[in-house]
Amino acid sequence: MDTEIKAKSSQGRQAEGTPSTQDNLNHSIPAQKIKAIIASDPVRFFSQFCQDIKRAGKGWSSHCPLHDDQHASFVFFEDGGAKCFACGWSGDALSFIAKLHGLNIRTQFADVLKIAAEAVGINIQRRVSERKIGQTLKDRYDRAKSAWEVTSAAAYLQSKGISRATVEKLGLRADSEYIIYPHHDGYFRAHAHGFNPSRKSLWDHGVSVGLYGAPNGEERLIITEGEPDTWKMIDEGFSNVVAIPGASITKPILDQLADLKSKYNLYYFPDFDKPGLKAAESLRKIGVKVVEWYRHVPKLNNQAVPDNHGKDISDFFIELGGTKASLERIIQESLLPWKPLSMADAYQDRPPIEYLVYGILERGALIIIYGGPGDLKTFLIQDMVGNILIGTEWLAGLPGEVFFNVSTPGYKTVKTPIVWFDFDNGQRRILDRFSAIGKAYNIPTDAPLFIYSMPQPWLNADRADSIALLIETIKHHKAGLVVIDNLGNVTGDTEENSADMGKVLSNFRQVIETTGTSIILIHHQRKMQPIKARSGDKLRGHGSIEAALDLALLVERDEDIITVKSTKTRGVDVKPFSARFTYEHKPETKDLLSARFFGYTAQSVNTKEEIENEIIEFLSISPGVKNCELVNGVRETIPGASVHKIRQCISELVSSRKIRETVGNKGAKRYEKI
Repeated sequence: MDTEIKAKSSQGRQAEGTPSTQDNLNHSIPAQKIKAIIASDPVRFFSQFCQDIKRAGKGWSSHCPLHDDQHASFVFFEDGGAKCFACGWSGDALSFIAKLHGLNIRTQFADVLKIAAEAVGINIQRRVSERKIGQTLKDRYDRAKSAWEVTSAAAYLQSKGISRATVEKLGLRADSEYIIYPHHDGYFRAHAHGFNPSRKSLWDHGVSVGLYGAPNGEERLIITEGEPDTWKMIDEGFSNVVAIPGASITKPILDQLADLKSKYNLYYFPDFDKPGLKAAESLRKIGVKVVEWYRHVPKLNNQAVPDNHGKDISDFFIELGGTKASLERIIQESLLPWKPLSMADAYQDRPPIEYLVYGILERGALIIIYGGPGDLKTFLIQDMVGNILIGTEWLAGLPGEVFFNVSTPGYKTVKTPIVWFDFDNGQRRILDRFSAIGKAYNIPTDAPLFIYSMPQPWLNADRADSIALLIETIKHHKAGLVVIDNLGNVTGDTEENSADMGKVLSNFRQVIETTGTSIILIHHQRKMQPIKARSGDKLRGHGSIEAALDLALLVERDEDIITVKSTKTRGVDVKPFSARFTYEHKPETKDLLSARFFGYTAQSVNTKEEIENEIIEFLSISPGVKNCELVNGVRETIPGASVHKIRQCISELVSSRKIRETVGNKGAKRYEKI
């Protein structure tokens, strides 16, 4: 549908005290017609602004386009009305357009109407009253003095660091309320100063819309957010500078910039506030280079972005002591895809390291926990997750159990939402285990745990699109911890023993840097250990895996007691610790009812090493003994050692070629020291 509706328009806001041209626009007919068209197909209208639209009751829902919505908080209905349950906005389709584009629906109704009309295929052709334009700003400009001769205007310009020479060069004049200046198309604009401190934004007063300033043919075109920044840039010696009208990036602005992009290299200097950074994202999408000048200023590097009144490029020169030369360097650096850090960044104060599990699990860390089959490593991490969800101590000692006259201390945890990706156990088993953990700790049903079991599309950590989906999911749930079970199932086409595993782990590091989450990867140990192996060599896969980690934890099981020790750490060393697995079955079944781990202080966390030493010592005295004789001989010397643990140590000593195993005709195994 391409209906042409003619309407008289004021083309923007009027200066205070000037005759209004709003009376020249008959709003009722086109507005009602446009609303009727929107109501006839609201999905068509809102789909141009919203993503992931889904049917929801009597209306539809989507992520709210008015803010960074983490959930589908925005709903709209058949009559075109809409509401966001996150940011609180509500209204009809026209007020939605006004909010989205930063327009005043009362004073800029024609602009709102035009954008809404275009969204439903209607082209509004405006007729402008030349008499009104001629009697407003042009007359005021003719009567005004040089802006440097009006005290309040001069004070404002001086606060922006703009010289008298630039004022005269640009033809800036002023009266008691406004700095008035000519536009390159022959019309005029005004900017409020001293007597209207609440009116800091640009005021359009004529048919002129879009950019302020005329490109002069140079290869580079600098874009600022508002005229005062343009005046300041020109004052500093930059010659090809234009301004957008504040942070509201309307479709006409985007169209104009898209046309200029074919002729110039466009550089945009956003204000350091949320609207400015949002505008920067809009301009990036059409290929404008955004110069993040504030990242080069130590005073601003670690500053939270304010909602309003952030630093603008004028402040770079005035408050921050920047120069044209220093800004030119920043512009050149903006051409590089890599963004350097400096000693100024190094000297900045940073907050202390935060933990999700104190002393073990840092925020923003990449961690692997690994071990052999059946060693309860996954169950142990599920137990950790259960404690984090409710903020209780992890691995506190069993009540009443004391070793060396000291009870086992637990590890403090910090609550955070958690995402669990299961690519190993399947839905039934993972839910059964979390049910058992939940009942042991009385975890509420609304705890922020989000489980994805065998999700499709499958996570392939060697693919950029899959990593992007992972990042989107983490941001949606605001997760502080992500667990992936297991690494071997998400490496895509990358073989885990190849050097390309370094790239896979780097992709996980990108996820952490983008989201701030911690990632735990569950993995396996090697089946065969190298000769003279160190503990870290038990981690299966290429050495680049271990090199990329912040922490690697090896889990070893001895019946219901497991021992965890760090085999790689970048931070503070994690001391070995042990845990006891306890569980309860449902009556007359083998199904778990509840399960949890308690902290356990064994008499020696080096029991495994002691057992291995005793095995070798025993074989030095009695070579060629049978398996059962060797096990019983070691147990006589180390009564606390279990049969399972001794047999495990024998197997590992054979794998590392420290002892030799021979098998007789009847299958009997005998051992001797090498």
